[in-house]
Order: sequence, then C-alpha cells, then structure tokens
Amino acid sequence: MRQCYMSVKLGLVCNYGLLIKILKDYGRFLMGFGNDVIFLMLCRRVEKLGAEINSKFMKRMLLFRFRWFVSLVIALVSVSAFAQDISKKELRQATNYFTEKRVSYGLPVLKGARPGNPISSLGDKYCSDAGFVDIVPDNVDADAVTIEWTITTIVGSSEEHPDWAEYVGSGQSTVLRFYPDRVTSEYYNVPIYFEYIQKNNLGFIVDTEWDYTYVYQTPTAFDLSPATIDICAGENATLTLSGSETGMEYQLFDSGDNPIGFPVNGNGSPISFIVNTTETYRVEAVNGTESTCTAVMNGTSTVTVNPLPVPVASNGGDVCLGEDILLYADPDGMASYTWTNAGGTEVGTSQDITLSSNDYGVGTHTFTLTIQDVTTCVNSSTTSVTVSENPVVAPSYNSPVCDGGSLVISANASGGSGTYTTYTWTKGGVVIGGETGATLTIDPADVTDNGTYGVTVEDSNG
Repeated sequence: MRQCYMSVKLGLVCNYGLLIKILKDYGRFLMGFGNDVIFLMLCRRVEKLGAEINSKFMKRMLLFRFRWFVSLVIALVSVSAFAQDISKKELRQATNYFTEKRVSYGLPVLKGARPGNPISSLGDKYCSDAGFVDIVPDNVDADAVTIEWTITTIVGSSEEHPDWAEYVGSGQSTVLRFYPDRVTSEYYNVPIYFEYIQKNNLGFIVDTEWDYTYVYQTPTAFDLSPATIDICAGENATLTLSGSETGMEYQLFDSGDNPIGFPVNGNGSPISFIVNTTETYRVEAVNGTESTCTAVMNGTSTVTVNPLPVPVASNGGDVCLGEDILLYADPDGMASYTWTNAGGTEVGTSQDITLSSNDYGVGTHTFTLTIQDVTTCVNSSTTSVTVSENPVVAPSYNSPVCDGGSLVISANASGGSGTYTTYTWTKGGVVIGGETGATLTIDPADVTDNGTYGVTVEDSNG
C-alpha cells in the first residue's frame, strides 16, 4: 500500500531440495537482470538452515525464520513507495518501536530494514466520520489459529487503543473492525499504527506485520441562519454560521454550487458572510490539512433582494407670496408617504399636501418625498417651488378734473420681478375692457366717470 514489497509464502516445506528450488525461482524473479549477489546470499542462508532441519517442529520454526530473512533482504532492494505524509522522525520512531517488539517476540530483525509489510485493507487515511472499516491481513498463514491486533500511537510515548476497534469473527476469519469516529482529537493528523500477530495452536507466532494510517477531523456541522431574509436593492444581507473550528475552512456557495468569495478560516467563533444577491446559500467546510474531509453546514439561507420603489414628487407650480404651495406624490398605494422641508423637518404624511407660502417666504424651497412600499423598501425624490415677491402698486391721478377735461390715472408699479406684463383696470370692481396699460386715460371726462378705480399689476413671475 505505501511500500512496494514482494514476498513469497513458502508454507511448510519438508523437502530441502524443494526449498532451494523455490528460493532459486523467487530469487531470479526478484533480481531479474542477472544481479545474483543477494540471490547467492539467500542460497547460503538456506543451506545453513537446511542443515539444521531435523524435525517437523524445527522445520516450521526455521522456515518462519527464513521467510523473515527473505522478506527483510527484499525490503532492502525493493523500490520504496513510502507515503510522503509520514516524517522521517515518525518513521524512525515506529521502526524502533516495532523492531523492539519483534525482538521481544524472538524474531530475527535485519538492521536498517523496515520490519513489516503494508496491510492493503488499511487505507492511507480516513475522515473522522468514516463509520467503520474492516481490516484483515493480506495473507493468513495456514497454521494460524488466532489473529491478534493492536492499535498504537507514538505521541511522546507509545499508547495502545483497543477501544478504537472490535473483533468480528474468529480464527483465520478474524476481522478487525476499526472505527475512525472513535479516535479522539489529540490523535488527529498523527500516524496510527496497526499490527497483527498470527499464532499457531502451540502459541508460536507464524506471521506478523504492521502498517499505519491517519485520521483527520471531519468538520462539525454548525447552523447557518437566517433561513430567509429580505433586503432592498443596495443593501447587504449578513448570513451567520453559528460556530467554526480552527484548522477548518468555510466556503459559501450559491444554489448553482458556485463559490462566493474566498474561504474563511475558522477560529472557534461564529462566521459572518456578506451577500447582496437574490439566492439560496449554503456553507461547506473542509479540513485545511486533508481536503477530502468535508461537511455541509446545517441549513440554507434564502436571500431576496427587493427593488426600490420609484417615487415621483411634483408640485402645483411656483407661487407668489401668500399663495398656497401644492405638493403631489406618486405612485399610489404605498405603505407610507413622508414630506420634509429643506431643513429635514417633517411637513406632512399624506400623499398630497398643501402648505402656505407665507411660512417659507420669498425664495426657492425644496421638499423631499420619502415613500415606503409593502416590502419596507424606501426611496426618496424631491421637488422645488419658488415663492416670488408680489409687485407693489401706488396709483396716482390728476383728479379732480372739470367736465370735458382729461382724467389720467397711473399704476406706478414697483417690486416683484421688475417686469410687469399685465395691468387690469376696474371701476367699481368691474373690469374696464380694453385698458391693459400702465396708465388709464379718460378724455374727455364727464360726471359719469366719477367713481372708484382700481388696478391689478402682474409681473413676469405671474
């Protein structure tokens, strides 16, 4: 799995010649292109072992010793494929630890070799929510009657963890059921070593191997809120994840699984995401060390962005001082209407309002209309009204005059815009037709022209 080892299972060979034949075949297969140095060394070792074989029991024991010798020599000439995720220090600690164990078992150890072969049913790594995985030896010796497993960590000192797994089956069918979710947090991201020992019915070890794996934390699922939120165009919505964990990265996604912004590193506190688009959002967390360990956070947040209402503020036109100011609001059907003057003072809450120009005086006055629709979105518009000064009229006349003389009355307008466009003359309150100038002349005058005359002057402001 992590290192390319090749091994031969010799089994119980009672015939020395057959043992040599197996060794020669395997040695040639191993060395390939004629490099016979190790092959000859193995042959000499077998010859020495073969000379010692004098009983069935000794044959079994010596063959097991021989198999270890072959395996360890092969380990020295094999191409190493050790995973890069275990450090030299960790590998050295593990090698020393398991070498000492093999010495305690009475097994031979070749100096400098890794005393063990990979266990292919043990994965390189697991996430802490992986459920369980069944682990078995790659080979079960024909004489094995029991298979015993240990799970060990070496963090400062070695510690076994029998509660992380349980046995399923018995005898040669024994399976170790490993539960990554039972691994406690202090052992995340460190090598976890698995070793099995196969024993025969006499209690002697007939096979043993070790390997390692890693367990990485699966992110905890926190809650994303609110479930729904309405905002108005131009506003931002804040989505909150109820918590986070150090070492995890949290990414916001839209409904199309597109990432929104950059991942946020967890720090143990809630995380906020700022959005301003109509969407349904979710958050996914990934372990910053091992990207295959992920979790989708609980819940989604649906954001709805409502358009702003479009207010239209208008007025009844410019006025002269003393006239009413008329203000009009559109559209109809808004939840509220608020009018304010240039100083920000509220002057009305009806859709259309009437104000007195006397309250504002001469000049241009701006009024702001603010409307709110049923989605609580607000927008404003303004309108301006000019209040003009009225012209002043100081009539003069040459009365009294004699019958048959000439009566002249002058308007004498001043003030206002200074440009006077219309003069309206009256006698006894009745408009005198045809008289629109600044002077009214009656020539000749007679006693019927006696009366009260008036004039109304309109300037260019109206």
